[in-house]
Amino acid sequence: KGPLQSDSSMSSSDWLLLHALQQQVSYGPCNEPSPTFFNSPERARWKAWKDLGNLSSIEAMYLYTKAIAEFAPSWWAWPSLGLLELSNQSDGEVVDATR
Repeated sequence: KGPLQSDSSMSSSDWLLLHALQQQVSYGPCNEPSPTFFNSPERARWKAWKDLGNLSSIEAMYLYTKAIAEFAPSWWAWPSLGLLELSNQSDGEVVDATR
């Protein structure tokens, strides 16, 4: 959940990738049984995770961060992360006021 949720440029494939990488980081390789053929969304999520095979958690974390950087290059400025305090400059420049 976060700013990407409202990003209309994110495709279902993008979401599947992020979900699969998150599952790989959290649980390791997919050992879950395949969902039924009639449950298409759940089956697509399962297949995306299963297709990662034995990818290590470290590599999955790295790929997740690379994907986020690709989908949202300014992710570090998301207010909910608290990494930056944004100034009210009229030119729109982001200033790190936490230092």
